[in-house]
Amino acid sequence: MLMRIFDFFGRMMNDQQAQPAVLKPIVVQKKSVSLSSDKLKSNAFQIKKSYGSDGYDKVTPWLIKHLIPAGSNGVWFGQSQSFKTFALIDIACRIATEKKFSDLPTKHGLVFIIAAEGQNGVSKRVRAWELQNNCVVGERLIVVPHAVFPTDKAQRLSLIDEMKSESNRQDLPVSLIIFDTMSQCSNGMSENEAGEVSKYLQSCKSIGEPVGATVINVHHTKKDSDDFRGSSTIVSNVDFLISMKRDKKYANSTKLNLTKMKEGSVNFQWDLELESCEIDAVDQEGESVNTLFLSDTIFTKLDGPVEKSGVKNPQYRTDASWLRGYLNECTDVQIPLSQIKQTMSAMLSVPVDDKLSMRLERAKKYLVDARVITILKLGREGYVQLIEPDSEIS
Repeated sequence: MLMRIFDFFGRMMNDQQAQPAVLKPIVVQKKSVSLSSDKLKSNAFQIKKSYGSDGYDKVTPWLIKHLIPAGSNGVWFGQSQSFKTFALIDIACRIATEKKFSDLPTKHGLVFIIAAEGQNGVSKRVRAWELQNNCVVGERLIVVPHAVFPTDKAQRLSLIDEMKSESNRQDLPVSLIIFDTMSQCSNGMSENEAGEVSKYLQSCKSIGEPVGATVINVHHTKKDSDDFRGSSTIVSNVDFLISMKRDKKYANSTKLNLTKMKEGSVNFQWDLELESCEIDAVDQEGESVNTLFLSDTIFTKLDGPVEKSGVKNPQYRTDASWLRGYLNECTDVQIPLSQIKQTMSAMLSVPVDDKLSMRLERAKKYLVDARVITILKLGREGYVQLIEPDSEIS
């Protein structure tokens, strides 16, 4: 009997040991964390605000008056071989040396050119500018001979650090940053994707802002079109748009127009002329090296008389005034164009070349539009005839 009792209790003990242990839940008491109001303010997004008409009298700062706003973000576009880079190098050199552009004041400062397509062509064009303007640009124009991707954070910060370093070393602010070209610096961006284009241009803006510089991207047009290539979101992501179109009649002439100007008028136009010059360098065969430089700029205000800001009267108006006076003095009613060219050449002491022909062409067009003269074709020769000899030119 006793043995059965021991056996019974033995089986019970074995059953209890075989049953799995029951785990009791551990209750963790939550500790509330409260941030001070100062800590919350430091972590919060800061809202900027103004009231009513505050700032209405703030003057728009210009890098070049009427053309490039200071501290802005823009795109400079045109067809291939429309002389975009030549024009921008002239502007860059003038900003770096504190010289006027087309008699318009410039803001002096350092200029960075991101020459993604190579430094060689840029250096030759800068040297041509120096020789023609009898002025050395020196260290105030910094050329980066490779692409920099604004959308790459590391490259973006590296460029900003380099600009700050140069600015401190030379004790001059950075005024202008040129990305030549947008395509080469966009790191495979799809130009037709609005989101990617917007991100790229905002990244460019974030490069200019820390140093207070204007950023310009050199861009191309669509094939067989005067409109810029890619997404139309470019318009809403920049402060200004500048287009260039080469003159089909005269080989080395081009026209510069404002397509958008956020804080100014677009009713201005520049006619640019280029000439070839020899620089003090030779190629591998020992022959002299030639390149183009910007030789003349004609500034025009399109919506009325040129304002009194040190801007000269457009050349074509001066030429038109001379042409009308010359025709008034002639006894013949119809004057051959060839005779007018020769007379104009002798008066100006310049050869009868494409440059003179262009000046005469612009003066003629102005007088035709004003209904002062008419152009006649008699055989192979062109003739000019006065319609209203005593009419006023507006």
